[in-house]
Amino acid sequence: TNSTLIVDGLLGGQLQDNGTMVITGGSLITTNCSFQVAYGAVGLLIISNALVQTRDVSIATGTPSTGTIELIGGTMTLSSFLVVGAGRVGSQGSFLVANGSLVITNGPTSIGDGDGGYGIMTLTNATMLARGMGLGGGRGSGNLSIEASSVKLEGGLTLDYGYVSLNGGMLVVTNAPTTLGEYTGFGEITVEDGLFLAREIIIGNDFQEDGILTVNGGTTQLSSYLQVGPAYVGNESSGSVSVNGGQLI
Repeated sequence: TNSTLIVDGLLGGQLQDNGTMVITGGSLITTNCSFQVAYGAVGLLIISNALVQTRDVSIATGTPSTGTIELIGGTMTLSSFLVVGAGRVGSQGSFLVANGSLVITNGPTSIGDGDGGYGIMTLTNATMLARGMGLGGGRGSGNLSIEASSVKLEGGLTLDYGYVSLNGGMLVVTNAPTTLGEYTGFGEITVEDGLFLAREIIIGNDFQEDGILTVNGGTTQLSSYLQVGPAYVGNESSGSVSVNGGQLI
């Protein structure tokens, strides 16, 4: 509480949380090593009104594991990558950002990657700045929920097998494509309220992939083009767009 913990990672060391860590006020600094929450185990990290500076963070990796990070107030800054839920079948990683700020600008963000892992990321009255983001991969799946929050990606958004919901706030992906459904995958984005700014949106384009864009409210605005369905005959893919309220521009 109101203290500083520094893990310098000498001789290739790392910080691993397979139990419970609670940081209230103060700071945690692990900028020279990896930080793992739940590596083949159960791990919980609660950050309350504190500052966290770290290199890379992995939640629920390795053998079946369950890991959770709750960032409630305060700021977490990563100089490399974030992985949420990248273990084997039965593993689940969760990341909650509430009334706080998350910054990941030099590496990708992966939600639900690996051999059947499941990742969940929820933002409530929060801000997130990231390089690029992927949901699902391998046999994994991911879920991103944005509730009255601001998420800005400097790169693209790819839903290999994942779901994104926007309910208030904004999602900005204006420098690279938003892709719903990668190779043999499925991706879905639902806009209930708020502002979704995209460059181009590609839905169900590759081999045996499906994608759905649903606009129930708010505004979805593209600066480039919208592609729905496969570009070539025989891809066995499908895409759909449903506008039930709000605006698609």
